Amino acid sequence: MDECCHDKYVERIYEFTENRSEQNAFLEKLQNGLADEIMEVATCKLIDYHSFMDMLHGEWKFADAYNNYCKNEFEAIN
Repeated sequence: MDECCHDKYVERIYEFTENRSEQNAFLEKLQNGLADEIMEVATCKLIDYHSFMDMLHGEWKFADAYNNYCKNEFEAIN
């Protein structure tokens, strides 16, 4: 991920393995939401890109930032 006010952010979401069950588990994860989450961030549907990049700090990974944002938004409307 790259945004003009932040350093490039790189995170490995998949590492090749010959183990078919591990491959299938990743494909299932991708099909069951991860691909949609990535697209929501990339297209700024969830939040503007700069603000999302602000959430990627310390040990936080993409999923941590995404889930925390969604949790806070859910709590704000309830």
